[in-house]
Amino acid sequence: MKPLHLIILYICASLLAACENEIPYRVGNQEPLLVMNAQLDADKEENFVYLNISEVHTTAPVTQAVVTLSINGKQAEVAEELPFYGPEYDFMPDGDWKQAKKYRLSSRFRPGDVLRLEAVAQEGKYHAWAEVTVPQPLEKIQVDTCTVPIRYYGRMVPHRRFLVTVQDPPGRPDYYRLSILYDKTVSGTTVSGNDSVARSRLEAALVNQEDVVLTEGRPGSTDPDVNEDNDIFGNDFDNKYNVFTDTRLAGASYTLKVYSPLYEEQADHNFLHEVKVQSSVSIRLLSLTETGYRYLRILNTLEDDDYDEVLTSPAVIPSNVQGGIGLVDAFTAATASIGLPDKTVDCGEPSYDFFP
Repeated sequence: MKPLHLIILYICASLLAACENEIPYRVGNQEPLLVMNAQLDADKEENFVYLNISEVHTTAPVTQAVVTLSINGKQAEVAEELPFYGPEYDFMPDGDWKQAKKYRLSSRFRPGDVLRLEAVAQEGKYHAWAEVTVPQPLEKIQVDTCTVPIRYYGRMVPHRRFLVTVQDPPGRPDYYRLSILYDKTVSGTTVSGNDSVARSRLEAALVNQEDVVLTEGRPGSTDPDVNEDNDIFGNDFDNKYNVFTDTRLAGASYTLKVYSPLYEEQADHNFLHEVKVQSSVSIRLLSLTETGYRYLRILNTLEDDDYDEVLTSPAVIPSNVQGGIGLVDAFTAATASIGLPDKTVDCGEPSYDFFP
């Protein structure tokens, strides 16, 4: 916590100690609600709907439900029910969570479509629905990239710089998110001595503090320590999800500047010695609904290290689900892809320090 925050906390504590009236906080007996969440990507051939039952301090799994999708007023499909914990999970939870489900959609939809998701769960005890209009994507984005050293936590570290140029359409409010994905294929010998190929996709953790739009007009250094020292009033905006509106674009062209670690120089820990790494990067400029933007912006606040539930007003998480709670959202994307040169990475020798 910043020094000024400690001073404010001391002052607030002194003032509160002088108050005669206390307002107790009581949770109360609230009825359980159906929680429905879905992030529907227009570029994907399948999307998933997740259902839970809200309780006072936690959630319980939905073990039986029927989920339907309608597009422009016509029923498109009934979602396929699947086990939530499939073979890709390394563990199996205890109790009721073993019966948890997820619901797969395979319908394709386009910008401008009105989507309605409806769920009836636990043999009709719960019924919830939500509607969302698929936003219009940008026509294209232009991307330039190079490798540069930046100051990061007190030392110079090589990063990949991305310059992403967007053309904001005039005459309408737009909401965006920048997402950069690394696809990697690693070929080599595993710790068990077998030749193997591993494929993975990860979303880059972006360094965006130099960009005016992504910091909402408060740019700073690429070094988090420097930003912490200079931001004595706690006004630094940590935009973890890289969301922004077109308020500062006003229908004009703008070039976003961000940096990412060199993920292509990192190999899976299951490999030994030298491995071959083949990588490509997908740069996606997502067009969001206003509700989707507000949701991700609230997550930025909740996940900020300086967020204090005691001294800060409660963060109100948006919900567009009727008859329950949650968020059903849809988005589109303008995408550019870059192939990176193949790399040879030395994973070193096996370590046996974990053995007794």
